[in-house]
Amino acid sequence: MNWIQTKTNLLRTFPFDGRYLIGVSGGRDSVALLHWLMNLGYKKLIVCHLNHQLRGRSSDADARFVQELVKRYNQEFVEQAPRVPGSRMGKRSARPTIRRPDLHFELGAVNIRAFATKQKMSIETAARDSRYSFFAKVA
Repeated sequence: MNWIQTKTNLLRTFPFDGRYLIGVSGGRDSVALLHWLMNLGYKKLIVCHLNHQLRGRSSDADARFVQELVKRYNQEFVEQAPRVPGSRMGKRSARPTIRRPDLHFELGAVNIRAFATKQKMSIETAARDSRYSFFAKVA
């Protein structure tokens, strides 16, 4: 399947005007996904970050990074509407259409190590269950 078909299928399944929840950890993959969705035109996203509190200050720094990223997108990301070739440029049509994103940030925090111990499960399982629970509450 080529890029055009993939994009077309994605747009059919997930229309631009829908509101979607996206988990962003602050790592490269999730930040790239957020950037990709914004560039495709998805502007109504709920960006969720769950602080697992496993790495002390680094965990807190990830949460602040994601929060600042959302803030920056809301302030700076402006898209100009493409001009149709051959269209006339009158006084009214000379102004570009500006679509600002409508990103919301949701932050949660769980002491995963304590939760895993209490539930007698691995840290990985506790983290995954906590993320799913957090996402379900936000949704």
